[in-house]
Amino acid sequence: QPNMLIQRPESFVEAGATQVIPTLSDVDVPQEVPNLRTRQARKANVSTLSKEIKSKEDEDNTVTLENNEEKKDVKSQDKIKKRKKIILIVSCVVLAIILGVCIYFGIKLNNKIKQNEEANKEIEIPDVTNQKFDEIVSKYSEQGIEIVQEKSEYNSDVEEGYIISQTPEKGTMTKDKKISVVVSKGEKMVEVSDVTGKDIKVARYELEDTLGFKIETEEVINEDVQAGIVISQDIKNEQAPYGSTIKLTVSKGDGKEDVIMPSVLGKSEADAKKELEDLKLTVNVKYGEDNTKSNGVVIAQNYPQNQSLKEGSLVEITVNKLMLTKNISLDLLELQGGAPLDVEKINVKVTASIDGGATNTVYTGTFEPEDKTASFSINGYQSAVLKIYINDKLTKEETINF
Repeated sequence: QPNMLIQRPESFVEAGATQVIPTLSDVDVPQEVPNLRTRQARKANVSTLSKEIKSKEDEDNTVTLENNEEKKDVKSQDKIKKRKKIILIVSCVVLAIILGVCIYFGIKLNNKIKQNEEANKEIEIPDVTNQKFDEIVSKYSEQGIEIVQEKSEYNSDVEEGYIISQTPEKGTMTKDKKISVVVSKGEKMVEVSDVTGKDIKVARYELEDTLGFKIETEEVINEDVQAGIVISQDIKNEQAPYGSTIKLTVSKGDGKEDVIMPSVLGKSEADAKKELEDLKLTVNVKYGEDNTKSNGVVIAQNYPQNQSLKEGSLVEITVNKLMLTKNISLDLLELQGGAPLDVEKINVKVTASIDGGATNTVYTGTFEPEDKTASFSINGYQSAVLKIYINDKLTKEETINF
């Protein structure tokens, strides 16, 4: 061929790999370069060719460097993208964690605030009495109210397991959501002792003080059983509810109560008699005479003061009864009707029943019709009923006091 071109060696690396650039010395440079227009050969300018080769080499080196730089840039960008992706993922995770922590503590804080508000909120205490304890605990625990059993006790009115009382009482406004209750153990049964034949005081101690029963007594007259002894009881030797009432029949003996004898000395007969009879004592009065004592007062009693007696006992008192003299003056003209009778003489007679005794004549006298008065005296203790006769005719009747 007249024109020679520089060709690459047969062994080369495809794009992307480092290319081997032949040096000028390795190339068989022709001395003449054909002229494409004249098709005549001319001598090649060696220096120009060298420049072209050098330029080609520089261009290839630049391409190689650019390829290497591009590869480095790609790797660097990949690393940057990967790093950014990792940072983004880590940031998202951290942000999610922070957000989760904030939400968690926010919820806890909100719950705490609500709990504090709920704890400080006043509630009205409900009525839990006469309700079953186990059921009421579950019911109110859901509402945040605590039901606590303070104690349990026997109760005949409230069924076992049910609430007898509560503290605080229903309707109370309070922040403390706690109710203390007393729970019933039901009715307590106790064996009733036999107290027949025992003194009522002993029976009371055994049944009331020891066993907790209540006693109701009925007293009856029984001359065969001493007063104060239990004759019978409605329940004995069997169980009865604690606190229930046991009825006892108690002897009154002969039925007569004991009486303490008072002192009636110095009292009038009427007052002394009334006082003794009010004590259901039988009173017998007798009279005596004591000039050193006042007339009509009690001067003796057959039982001393503070003597114990039975109702109906006979008490005898002595009343001082001094004999008194009463002077009586009769108006004869009045007894004749205001003017003298047309008779020669008038006969005057007076009868008397002294102190409730028999009627006897206590005075007689004969007078001229013109006489004005007649006088006489009688003796007695309290009073006398007088009847005055003129010529055997009853003309006047009167009562006088001594």
